[in-house]
Amino acid sequence: MNGLLWDVILGREFLKLYESFQFTFGGPEQSLQLGVLKPLKCPNPVRLYAHMTPDGQPIVAKSRNYSKADQEFIETRISQLLADDIIEPSVSPWRAQMVIAQSENRKKRLCVDYSQTLNKFTRLNAYRLQSMQDIVSNVANYRWYSSLDLRSTRYVTER
Repeated sequence: MNGLLWDVILGREFLKLYESFQFTFGGPEQSLQLGVLKPLKCPNPVRLYAHMTPDGQPIVAKSRNYSKADQEFIETRISQLLADDIIEPSVSPWRAQMVIAQSENRKKRLCVDYSQTLNKFTRLNAYRLQSMQDIVSNVANYRWYSSLDLRSTRYVTER
């Protein structure tokens, strides 16, 4: 749109909460109304199993035994992810194990271990990642770093 000099990004939670919203700028023109806003859809969705070897057959990994606290954490986290539309129920013939990773500050994260399932039949990428030394050397050239979290933003100054 001509004259519009900024972008607006609204999260799914915002779109679920409000029927409509309005910005008032006090300009001389009449009101401008936007049509129905919908979450962005990927124009070229990733083809599932596109990088699988031809002999790849679905594997169902046996579930691990979890402590009562870990079971509660898994159930709570999955409920949150489902409610936030980050994950959806699946009927896939594949089944990988859940892993709970814990950081130094004792914060838990829910991870999926694909090492015994999908990774066994995934073709290796011809373009390897840079070595860690090269990455560190490239990053050392910068003065400002930022990290974007889904829930908060942190800025870290180096040097």
